[in-house]
Amino acid sequence: MMRTTLWFMWCAAVMALSHAGKHDAYFSYSVHAVLPRDSSDLALLQQLEQQLDLDVWQYGAPGREALLMVAPQLRRQLLSALDDHDIQHYVHTENVAKSLEELDEEICTWRSSRAQRMIFEDYLRYDEIDAYMERLAAEYPDLVTVVNAGKSFEGRDIKYLKISTTQFKDPSKPIYFMNAMLQAREWVTTPVTLYSAHRLVENLRDEDRDLLNDVDWIILPLANPDGYEFSHSDSRLWRKTRSVNLEVHATCFGVDGNRNFDVRFNTIRVQQNPCSLIYPGTHAFSEPETRYIRDILRNP
Repeated sequence: MMRTTLWFMWCAAVMALSHAGKHDAYFSYSVHAVLPRDSSDLALLQQLEQQLDLDVWQYGAPGREALLMVAPQLRRQLLSALDDHDIQHYVHTENVAKSLEELDEEICTWRSSRAQRMIFEDYLRYDEIDAYMERLAAEYPDLVTVVNAGKSFEGRDIKYLKISTTQFKDPSKPIYFMNAMLQAREWVTTPVTLYSAHRLVENLRDEDRDLLNDVDWIILPLANPDGYEFSHSDSRLWRKTRSVNLEVHATCFGVDGNRNFDVRFNTIRVQQNPCSLIYPGTHAFSEPETRYIRDILRNP
């Protein structure tokens, strides 16, 4: 009972913080579902994405709707352009800030109703994820190793799990690499990797034993810890890293990790404005977070 009471008190504090302005940056921002018909519609959406600095929640295709978040002062311009080209659209989310507040409340209510939660059933913070990885390695030392790839821009350790029955000494075994949370706001991805580790190590079914015996695993649950923590504490929809390059901009932070690799760098759906969510950085692998992924793949 005491634990439940404490959770309700914590939820109340979170709600107070929310209503005190945590999500105010998205007040009156809206999300619109757009139904492109063909390649010309898609080209227009890409043009509008650049012109209006739209936040694309889902890229569209013929038969698949796009989800576009737009600032309130640019909403009319977006809708007029869609209407001028007879492109169907509807309001998906009227007020993003209100929607985020409601989501906070739902998460708190769920947490307060469950005294015991599995590691993969919640959106854990950095320290909790780190503690789970260390515990897993301590309890299964012949199977699990924790490796520290290095420091994030803000100084957090970026750790990953190596899971193997042969300590990665059997070259005939394929290596599966899983990573999550390079995009800081995609919270659902980290529980998937933690669930995978849990099933491989702590709850392996007989019918899945070949996945452990015949395959080596590298699991990186939190590739961008700085951005992830910032998405919890300050801006839920933050997606970039948190690096600062004073030669580029003094007040705009971070780089889009997905666009920071050396595959067609700076060519596909990018913006050169360092304040943009899809800013690729000054050069490929400018971010320690993407360099670590590269190095893990080069030398597993």
